[in-house]
Amino acid sequence: MSDGIEYDACKKCRGDKPTPVAKNFAKRLVAQVRGGGIAATHISEIDAGMVERFGGVSELCDLWHEQIMMAVLDSPGSVKALRAIKDVVDLIKYSTEHRDSAPDITCMSDEELSKEMLKIAMKALPPEMFAKCKN
Repeated sequence: MSDGIEYDACKKCRGDKPTPVAKNFAKRLVAQVRGGGIAATHISEIDAGMVERFGGVSELCDLWHEQIMMAVLDSPGSVKALRAIKDVVDLIKYSTEHRDSAPDITCMSDEELSKEMLKIAMKALPPEMFAKCKN
């Protein structure tokens, strides 16, 4: 019986653990791309370039603020005006949550490192996994 997936080994060789050709192809492709040294610009470089073109952070913020105020004064309470304000709030929220505040792990004791790793796990894993834990 065929399940519609091609396998790169016969059933006897793979022993009921299917390894789809597509999955292996994707792994090989990713490895090839990573190993090929494709020079992709990091998003932070693009951010820096845009800020520079606007004359710096202060000038960019001034221009952005002017545009928001024009929308608010032109159409108070409009979707356009409220969305512009909401976008600023969302940016503040995002930047606060993703700021570079990680501790320097080279200066941490084993106990501090364990606590930090536990914090990361608590954020990443579903709460029900810790429901029975008392610590």
